[in-house]
Amino acid sequence: MGGYIANITDLMNDIASISQQHAASTQEVSAGTEEQTASIEELSSAANHLAEIAKDMEESVKKFII
Repeated sequence: MGGYIANITDLMNDIASISQQHAASTQEVSAGTEEQTASIEELSSAANHLAEIAKDMEESVKKFII
């Protein structure tokens, strides 16, 4: 009976360890997702800024068209 209880204890410890590893992996994925979201927001802002610059340049060039 003692061996059976020890086996169950070992299995429960294994499950706890796997759960902790899974939680750590989930946190890493979450952090990566947050970084990607921030990068996408930066790219979007930069693209919008470039579009504004292009529009301003187009307006400036129109002044020189004869």
